[in-house]
Amino acid sequence: MKIKTAVGVALLATAIHTSAALATGNIASEKNSDIGLFTAEYGDTLPPVGYVNFCATNKSECQSYSFGSKLAASKLGMTPDRWNMLYQVNSYVNGKIKPVSDQELYGEAERWTYPVSAGDCEDYL
Repeated sequence: MKIKTAVGVALLATAIHTSAALATGNIASEKNSDIGLFTAEYGDTLPPVGYVNFCATNKSECQSYSFGSKLAASKLGMTPDRWNMLYQVNSYVNGKIKPVSDQELYGEAERWTYPVSAGDCEDYL
């Protein structure tokens, strides 16, 4: 496995885990877990402008989930088959999305979207 792909898969898995924890409100309980947090907290911050604009046009992609929701209730273990599927999807996307900045592609400093052929760092790993 290439280093870039391995790092991408690790980052994707971390992002999925963090998103699920944020969606379920489990961040507080994770502070006391074996994993722990590696940075100090200094209060609330504003979401990235790309996220705000993305959610304004893709409302269904940005819904909140309660603890009892389907998303919160389903935790998948990383089996060899799932790892292989994640690796294949990541490799496919990395091969299809040409690295281009949002400024070059859309004329904007930051734009979150679902790219088809080109995108920047939040569009592929």
